[in-house]
Amino acid sequence: MNYTETFYNTEELDNKNLSNYTMIEKIKNGNTDILKIIKMINMKLIGTSYEPETILNNFFDIMNDFLEEYEKMNDEIDLSFTCSQEKYFIIGEIIEKRSANSSYDFESIQKLNEFINIHNAIILISEELMNFIDEEQVSKIISDKLKSNNFNTIELKKWIDIFSKIKEVYKSNIIFSSILVKNLKDSSFRFFNKENKVQTSLECKINNYQKDKKRVEKYEESIYLEYFSNISELEFIKEISKIVRNSKKNYSEGFNKDMDSLENFRNKIRNCKELISSEEKEFHNKLYIMEFSVQIVRMLLVFRLGSANVISDFSKNHIDDYYNEFLSNIDLFDTNVKAAIFNMFGVLYHLILKPDVGNSVFGEGEKICKETNNTEYEITIQRNKSFYQVTNITANLQFINALVKYPDFFQLNNFNIKEKLELIKKQIDEFLFFSNKNIVPLYGMSSETIKEFFGLQILDTMDDSMSEGYLGKIFKSIQNNKENEYYKYSKGKIIFTALILVLQFYMQKIFNETIEISGIDLEKYDLDYEYLKSLVDKNTLETFKCEDTLELDYLVKTYNSIFGINQTDNELTFSSILSSIEDKILIEDNKVEKILAQIPKVHSGGAEFFSLVKIYNYLTRIGKVKFNHILNLISNIIDTFDLSYSPGHNNRVAENSRIIAEIIYNSEFLYNEFKKEIERINYEIYGLSFNDSFEGIDKIVDFDGDESFCQGIYLSALFHDCGKVNTDLLVLSSRIKPNDEEYQELKSHSIKGKKVLEHFLGEQIAVPQFIVNGTLHHERPDGNGYPYGLVDPHSYKDILPSEKLPLESKIIAIADVIDAIGGERSYILEKKSIEFLVSELVNNTGTQFDKKIVEELVRNENFIKYLKQRYG
Repeated sequence: MNYTETFYNTEELDNKNLSNYTMIEKIKNGNTDILKIIKMINMKLIGTSYEPETILNNFFDIMNDFLEEYEKMNDEIDLSFTCSQEKYFIIGEIIEKRSANSSYDFESIQKLNEFINIHNAIILISEELMNFIDEEQVSKIISDKLKSNNFNTIELKKWIDIFSKIKEVYKSNIIFSSILVKNLKDSSFRFFNKENKVQTSLECKINNYQKDKKRVEKYEESIYLEYFSNISELEFIKEISKIVRNSKKNYSEGFNKDMDSLENFRNKIRNCKELISSEEKEFHNKLYIMEFSVQIVRMLLVFRLGSANVISDFSKNHIDDYYNEFLSNIDLFDTNVKAAIFNMFGVLYHLILKPDVGNSVFGEGEKICKETNNTEYEITIQRNKSFYQVTNITANLQFINALVKYPDFFQLNNFNIKEKLELIKKQIDEFLFFSNKNIVPLYGMSSETIKEFFGLQILDTMDDSMSEGYLGKIFKSIQNNKENEYYKYSKGKIIFTALILVLQFYMQKIFNETIEISGIDLEKYDLDYEYLKSLVDKNTLETFKCEDTLELDYLVKTYNSIFGINQTDNELTFSSILSSIEDKILIEDNKVEKILAQIPKVHSGGAEFFSLVKIYNYLTRIGKVKFNHILNLISNIIDTFDLSYSPGHNNRVAENSRIIAEIIYNSEFLYNEFKKEIERINYEIYGLSFNDSFEGIDKIVDFDGDESFCQGIYLSALFHDCGKVNTDLLVLSSRIKPNDEEYQELKSHSIKGKKVLEHFLGEQIAVPQFIVNGTLHHERPDGNGYPYGLVDPHSYKDILPSEKLPLESKIIAIADVIDAIGGERSYILEKKSIEFLVSELVNNTGTQFDKKIVEELVRNENFIKYLKQRYG
């Protein structure tokens, strides 16, 4: 195959029955003449009539297949090219029919060429639709279809997804073309000449793409209005909740994508609020409930990431705010929706290790379900409550187990182990009584009775002998009965029963072990391993794997822990946590990261993770975690949740700050200008090298060199955004431009930095002033910054010492803005040039930035070279 244009037989193209697949292959595999493509598309769209409804139906039929191919090819390209920026360059070249970069192999370029053909075809198909139908017609067609019951909200959601994907294709074309315009201005770009007509042509294309993208957005808005009008609040909650339920074991990798889906819903709801009149109060209330529900589901996503549990002391306040908002507006919610919201808040409070509050919230939900005979949500709440009860008890047990095994390491003071274990035993007994009566009442049941318990009396396609793994055999049998809709509920009940059965067995096992180690006189539990195997064995777990959820992953790990199967160092299990303590790897740098690295990642709400958080928080309080690991954890938390920046923002700002500090240090004029502050920072950073509370700091900064000042600035910059740990994680993890209220919440991070540092370092440790000063990087020389409105003493007279703008904040302010402009932000479409970046620094000297520092930077050739290498 080559890049020469291929023309197909016109008669073949005239055949309007040409399948979508055949049309895709023809477009993909050669540069078919554009007029012939349009002719093909027209015939496929119009069919036998010019009826708008027919055209719209045909459009979705065609576009669905094209988008599937587009996404498949996009995934392949992402494997072939190392970064999106490179892909954009090469795609841009192919769009403009220029020669491809010879440094890439032929197969990769060929894939890109095929991808662009499909990419352009999607644009053409969309443009053809716009020629035939406007947005008002789209809205009317959908409304009529819904009224005639020939359409439902599930099909409507598919149409929405298609328009959303088309919009992304337009966005890509804008990015591609913008990169080409930028490169035309760069004399080093060898693939294009600098003729104005080429640049003008591209800029026209960008304008056209922008206009068409807006029209696609209008179509999308029309469909969303119908979607929100016709779907009930409860159906909507179930729809968006699937995002959490369907999260797999690679949850942390899918976090950004899932948040994007929810942010898109939130955006559309906000847009629809603006489109409808203020008199439509009922619809406004409905949209408020939907937007609030999206926020709660976003919280569930956020707090199923491990870092949120480490900072649960901060997180609790923000969850309380949302919960109080719900209670103050509870009359707007119907009873079924109330039950759903109470259920989600119950889970949230358990996820941040507030089990008593969580159980109380679950209780409110159960009360509503009983009043309204809402069996579905009553069962759901009971399941969640049971799961988190046994998880919390086991996590507390594991924590006590660790304390008992290594009392010297944990420095126990006035910790009454017996009293704690007696309380836990009481909790276990109460849970087992309730569970064995209501959740897993299988002991002593016959096979027929077990089938009745799961609502499978009619199931006769399996052997009824109670051999090993009976629950797995039932599950496997009903998998083959897909025509029975009821069976899908039975499958969920079987897996949940197995999960609770294994968890309560594991809980009793840990209790027995803790009693043995401690020597405390408490009655142990009799454990029948053969009984457990008769219901759940290794084959059962294999059978369940088709569901592949986080909770199932935890079930497998817990089962393996009971029987000592397939334990590896990479698994986050209680045994690996204890072996870490036993080997004192919290003292050894090369191993401690294995434990701390687990914290920002996914967890399944399991006891292993919660016990790790309890152990980690306890060790932090008694000063057993090294300073460098605390810094890494804070950086990981911010990188995990701050989705407005690309990952690594913290480290890039620190490196920028170090480079600026070196320029100041080596400039005779600037050194003399800031001599007192440089000496202060030198003194402070040097003092830390003798402070045991900052053990591990030598892994971050070099104390052997003369430039302690530069190292101090680098360290200060690493903590510059630490206050974000104490901001609302929903606002922090938003991928859309913040509104005024959200912006105020984001701004609050600059005043919360010291509190966060005290939390992680321990309140008994004084936070160095040069690190605190770095958190003030949003202050400005003109006094218009935040949080305190400090001013530059070089520019303004008669100010108090407490009002002076420190040198650390001046440097980091410049470094932070450089990365904000030169880096990538999720809500900014086009990356800015180095020239633009430098002009922003110059234009804001004396107001936002220190004038003397900026003047030195912009005339320093090495600094400009550094910017081009990092951000060019």
